Amino acid sequence: MQTDILKINNLNQNLYSPFRVEIEMIGEIVPKFDDLVWKYSERMYDTRVIEEYVSDESNINDYIESPDYALFFMIYKSTCIGMIKLFSKWNQYGFIEDLVLLPEFRGKGLTKELIDASIKWSKSKGLKGISLETSSDNLVAVKTYIKNGFEIGGIDSKIYSKVGNNALTIYMYLDFEK
Repeated sequence: MQTDILKINNLNQNLYSPFRVEIEMIGEIVPKFDDLVWKYSERMYDTRVIEEYVSDESNINDYIESPDYALFFMIYKSTCIGMIKLFSKWNQYGFIEDLVLLPEFRGKGLTKELIDASIKWSKSKGLKGISLETSSDNLVAVKTYIKNGFEIGGIDSKIYSKVGNNALTIYMYLDFEK
């Protein structure tokens, strides 16, 4: 499948539109910190749950004008089928704040292309790695990130606690040099 990755600019910003997609929640990871190493097991759900995800509506001008922000579109046959948004943080990591791919294009290795674009951008900025956060009940996402070289770096039990979700926040990191 031939796709193109484009960085947002003044000429192509019309491609930007928040995504509204369904995410299949099939299970969760159960992280454990053991001997200074994060490990995890998987707990599969008896029934799959479909949740709607709406991508973040950030100020698009930040991604066009600031050298510390990047947004990459994935284009297939003149249609935007996915995107990844990130920015550089004080800790020398690029932070992926949004990664989304239309459901019919998942499972084809295209997420790796978006992550690769973020790696290339982060390295060009002299950053030491990439980080992100996801929820423990988004098992498909966590496994995708691990498959692409990310490791669990920490958890937070409070972020979702006041909005009726018992999921843990999973902080994940991809270090360029180990």
